[in-house]
Amino acid sequence: MRPFRFVVFLIFFFFTASPVLADVFTVDLYSGDTHPEAFFLQQYLNTHGYEIAKTGPGSPGQEIPRLGPATLIQLKKLQIDKGIPPTGIVGERTRAILNGISTGYVPVSSLQTSLYDVFTVDLYSGDTHPEAFFLQQYLNTHGYEIAKTGPGSPGQEI
Repeated sequence: MRPFRFVVFLIFFFFTASPVLADVFTVDLYSGDTHPEAFFLQQYLNTHGYEIAKTGPGSPGQEIPRLGPATLIQLKKLQIDKGIPPTGIVGERTRAILNGISTGYVPVSSLQTSLYDVFTVDLYSGDTHPEAFFLQQYLNTHGYEIAKTGPGSPGQEI
């Protein structure tokens, strides 16, 4: 009986909900996830200048509840535009943006002394985490130049 209730819930939500509901983003979403909030994420992206596809699944009016590659590309663009690490994960900061809440994020270019709102994970030598880019950018702009030229140098952080 419960699967039937869930299907009825999904049908009700998809066909009666407004295009993007306030505070609908409550869970973390990762690449490949299938979840009702991925549907709302696609609606949000499509209606806020981050069109997932021109036609077919994921395009405006044809959103699907799956976080696929095209959605990830647009999600990362949104994250970059909003000044948060482009992880492609709908986590706490991204949900705050999607729900219209200020994240308190301070862009790297305006940092003075606090890293609290920028770096959220431990980074180790050889890590390829998106926050490594922001660490390189911070170091390069605060007197600790990674390299004079090439990868890691100012303006060429990787």
